[in-house]
Parts: sequence; C-alpha cells; structure tokens
Amino acid sequence: MINWLGVGLSVLAVFLIGGPWYGPLFGKAWMKASGLSEEMKGGHKGVVFGGAAVAGLIAAIALNFLIGPEAGLMRAVTVGLAAGVGLVTMSFVINYLFAARTMALLVIDGAYNIVLFAVMGVIFGALG
Repeated sequence: MINWLGVGLSVLAVFLIGGPWYGPLFGKAWMKASGLSEEMKGGHKGVVFGGAAVAGLIAAIALNFLIGPEAGLMRAVTVGLAAGVGLVTMSFVINYLFAARTMALLVIDGAYNIVLFAVMGVIFGALG
C-alpha cells in the first residue's frame, strides 16, 4: 500500500533539500566540479523542475515499497540510508568512474542523495 502523504512530502523534500544543497551550500563547488558556467546551468526550468518532481515521485514510491507499510522509524531510516548509500551513491560511483567525473562532484551528488533518502525514511517512518 502506498503512503501518498509520505510520497508527497518526500517529493517536497527533493526541493527543500536540493534548493539549498545545489544553491548556497554547494552550488559553486558543484558547478565547478560539473564543468558548468552560470550561463550553461539549468536548461529549461519547466523540464528541469518537472523532471525532478517526476523522478522524486518514482523514487519515493520505490522507497515506500522497500520500507513497507508497517515499518517503524529506525527501520525506515535504515532503509532510506541503505538506498541512498548502497543503491544511489554506489550507482553514481560506477557511472562517475567510467565518465571520469571528479571526486568532488561524486561527494556533492552522493551526499545529497544520502541525506535525501534518509529524510524520506524519516518521513515514511514518522507516518507509518
């Protein structure tokens, strides 16, 4: 059973965490590590933000299934951390190694996803 409130709050977390993360906290370092300039970043805002919302929705639904309907807070956070570290960040490691991306980019992107999925776990655990 899908916890739609948890899914919705998790999608909101994508932006509430991502905005500061890729803005004032690590935005300049991320752009440098990505090889982007201020003029190159972003693309079409509707596509970028819409795509992020859809991807966040799919990720939140998937995490909801992994956590299960009756999980307590500790299990939900543990599953969120396992997804952030073991699935998302390690997939980035594989891709970034083959793409010769920088370690700085990996740390920024990986840490964002670890934090995001842990927070999603907190949301699902608190609502479970």
